[in-house]
Amino acid sequence: MWKNISEKKQQHSQQKIKTMREQLIKFETANLACKNGFDWFDELDNGLGATPPFRNGTNIELCSETTQSRLQKWLRETHGILITPRHNHEKKQYWYYINNTDGLKLNEGTFWFDTYELALEAGLQTALTFIK
Repeated sequence: MWKNISEKKQQHSQQKIKTMREQLIKFETANLACKNGFDWFDELDNGLGATPPFRNGTNIELCSETTQSRLQKWLRETHGILITPRHNHEKKQYWYYINNTDGLKLNEGTFWFDTYELALEAGLQTALTFIK
């Protein structure tokens, strides 16, 4: 009897799981990232000898192939800038919050976004403007 209940719970929880996909950054974000020193090749290679797709020979277009999470990690580890998308349950929308590793608030988004990814993208673009 317990085996059937356990199996049913497991099956139900597996149906709820959604597949998460890495979101590529937009061209505008890639342009800002490259201008601020984001090295696409270093981020991609990871010692595995991987080569990026070649697009008209410009780093800006190569940067557009990276993901939001890679750029978010680079901002955190290299510049001490943290971007956190937040969710408002009443509005069912997202905004972003930017602070540094010392906890100092740098910016809080004033626009609402329908998805986590859109809020993160806007936060990435804003955070890139803080790099000097």
